[in-house]
Amino acid sequence: MRSKLGWVTQELAATRADIIDANSPDDKSMLDGFTRYVEHVKSELIAGHDITDSIDKTYPEGCS
Repeated sequence: MRSKLGWVTQELAATRADIIDANSPDDKSMLDGFTRYVEHVKSELIAGHDITDSIDKTYPEGCS
């Protein structure tokens, strides 16, 4: 879980940069996807163990 949290912190910075650089200010797809991943990690922290979710395939680096 610690490595997953560290990865979330790193990816948050990259996602923020991508959101700022997005072609369309109304395109929230990246933000929505990352928000879903953060909620998933939050659920895992509350449960105290890894929970399989399809969102893990979107951010596989954070789940290795």
